[in-house]
Amino acid sequence: MRRSMLISSLALVFVLSHAYQASGQVSAVGLYYPDLRAIRTLIGPTGLPNLPPGPEHQKLATAWNQVSSIGRDLLLKERDLALVIVDSNGNWLYRTTGVHALRSLHRESDPKHPEDFPSLLPILSHLWFQQLRDFYDRVLYAANTSSAPTAFGAVLASVNDVPGAARADKDWFRSVVGAEVRGMDNNSRRSLLVDKKYGTEFADAIALAEATRNAQLQSVRNAIAKGPKYTVEIEDAGCYFGTQDDVPWTELNVRFVEGKRLIEVSSMGTVCWLAASKDGKDVPLGFSIKNLHSLLKEGKATVFLSGHGTSEVYGVKPKGM
Repeated sequence: MRRSMLISSLALVFVLSHAYQASGQVSAVGLYYPDLRAIRTLIGPTGLPNLPPGPEHQKLATAWNQVSSIGRDLLLKERDLALVIVDSNGNWLYRTTGVHALRSLHRESDPKHPEDFPSLLPILSHLWFQQLRDFYDRVLYAANTSSAPTAFGAVLASVNDVPGAARADKDWFRSVVGAEVRGMDNNSRRSLLVDKKYGTEFADAIALAEATRNAQLQSVRNAIAKGPKYTVEIEDAGCYFGTQDDVPWTELNVRFVEGKRLIEVSSMGTVCWLAASKDGKDVPLGFSIKNLHSLLKEGKATVFLSGHGTSEVYGVKPKGM
């Protein structure tokens, strides 16, 4: 997509609000890829904020919980979202990648939720949404270019000067950025690490990301040994698992935990670990929700799920079990 097509969310709020109000109608907000990715990073795959406990976590949770369930599901679970528009009458319009026509989220008989619009605004103005959106915007346009160290580094370093921000929140953001950098190809990652101005910032962010991943693996280890502390039904997880011929993950690794071979896959806002329930059996690299549901129900697969930047891990179970 050309940059001119990707207006930032707050700019689009102004443009649409001005146009709608001028015609005596309603206000609206639009969300594009960087905005959607920021939301999926902020809100974990179980619909709870990924931020560390504290005031910013509570602000985000309060606003998010006031958005209708149909809207929350769209933002977290529709894997191909390219654009979402929400207006103050409670209408949700969206389009997916490769489809230019806007679709309505509602059927004619569905109730509308006018509160969704004012509930989304504090999320879009939230401190860490803004930081993430700016970072993902730069990832979209500056990755694999000579401007990447400056573009990414400026956002990463800016958290040092955020007034009143908790250290845990800053480290959470750095960990998320570090995970993104760690998933880049070797040349792109190296260009960031050797940068004279921001190289140390990137190295610290990667170290935090690796510490977070190690904490997640320890949680997986505990869950394998004792059972998961928390579980989520597969249909409620804000995660796309793919199909045999469709592996949409940005990063894939193989891990060995408690003697089990785990396939670790990282996608937009989500980290998954997949293993065969019986040792020595292979798990396919990707499978649909339907197939995964069957494997889980039959006890053939074990799946754990987490969000970026947090050590909390959830066991995934089939619906009704």
